[in-house]
Amino acid sequence: MQLGNITWPNTSFLPHAVDISDEFVVVLGFVGDPMTNYTPCAFLLNRSDSTLKVLDQWSYTPPTNRSWQASLTNIDADSYAAQYDMSVSINPTGDQVLLGIQITNTIVLLNVNRSANKFILPPQSFSNG
Repeated sequence: MQLGNITWPNTSFLPHAVDISDEFVVVLGFVGDPMTNYTPCAFLLNRSDSTLKVLDQWSYTPPTNRSWQASLTNIDADSYAAQYDMSVSINPTGDQVLLGIQITNTIVLLNVNRSANKFILPPQSFSNG
């Protein structure tokens, strides 16, 4: 079954992981420029009709400007390497999304406002940064 086609708000988006619930889809990947850097980001998509629509976006921010994660450029994230593996899991009630970002050694817990179809910010992040 094909849910539909989508045009990403950022045409540089490189999807790496996806999870689907009864209400929405979360796609995790990288956005950026292969000449400078790529940043991990997640998109929240509707699942109510045959046209997928981006409802919200989250972008990774390093724990501090001096953390080792802040120096990452991920410049070659457009080519497959295990260090760029990612994971997404939506909990059974659909109000939380767990993101795994290997390159930053980070797990991000995003809450979802299901009535507004938005990520609730700030997220909870767990890393060794």
